[in-house]
Amino acid sequence: FVHGLLDCWALCRDWYATEWGLELPSPPRTDRWWDDGQSNLYSEGALAGAGFQVLWRKEGGAPAALARGDLILMQVRSRNLVPNHSGIYLGDGNMLHHMHGRLSCREVFGGYWLETAVLAARHRDAPT
Repeated sequence: FVHGLLDCWALCRDWYATEWGLELPSPPRTDRWWDDGQSNLYSEGALAGAGFQVLWRKEGGAPAALARGDLILMQVRSRNLVPNHSGIYLGDGNMLHHMHGRLSCREVFGGYWLETAVLAARHRDAPT
């Protein structure tokens, strides 16, 4: 894990490029941007600009039915109270993500990860 180079967003970008041939932006980001009192790397405007449409927000109740390739945003100890972790829903209740201090992995999207999830989005060019 190297923040800004080999982090959760880089893993998501690589997945979309490899699996669907999509090129997503790689905004400059410093480590701990989510604690600076102002930054929001995953603002809805930034998501829309990258081709994503929001499917579900935590304040909206139960998660929407997710499909393979949906982007999951989570809030993990963020002082800015913004999503600061991303993963890809793989189907069958699993997600792909890369958490700080760990190897990237496939993990069940439930328990802690479901509790920290704040938003799910689908890319406009997602295969149907």
